[in-house]
Order: sequence, then structure tokens, then C-alpha cells
Amino acid sequence: MNIMIAEKDKENFESFEYEVMCWVKDLNDFEEVQTTANDIINQQIENTKREILFGSASVIIESEEVMSIGFKNSNADPEDVNKILDLFELNEETIH
Repeated sequence: MNIMIAEKDKENFESFEYEVMCWVKDLNDFEEVQTTANDIINQQIENTKREILFGSASVIIESEEVMSIGFKNSNADPEDVNKILDLFELNEETIH
């Protein structure tokens, strides 16, 4: 699973990408795959000390994306979310 999380710490914005190996008993059990993915995303969210703005995750089984999950902090300032989204649209590495 690939996870991207956009965070804010005071006035600094950062995004982090993680590649996580997940284990399930049955690859064909969609509910088990989804529950496992949600558990891992929740662990990532709970382990940060910064404010999470939004993120996404791609669940990949046997080299094929089978699920895409998006999440957003409903309490996040929309201006902050738009600022970091603008950075993603630059299509290049940038330090601000």
C-alpha cells in the first residue's frame, strides 16, 4: 500500500509518502483488505503530532491497484488545504 499524507506544523506544510506491506488472510476478501488498509491509515494518523490536512492511499495487490482511499480533516482550514494543493500542482520539488 502506498500512503501520502499532507500535514501542517505551525506555518510549515509537509507531505510524506509511505510504502507499507500489509498482510491479509484472503486477497479476494475485499472487506478484509479494506479493514486492514483503514487500520494502517489510522495508525499513521494517530502516530503524528502534526495536524493532518488530507491524504490518500493506494492498495496494490499483485502489481494491480485494487483500491484507492482518500481522506480529509474536516476541521482543517480550507485555505491551508488549498495552499498545499497548489504546491502539488507545480509538478516539481519545491521548498517553501
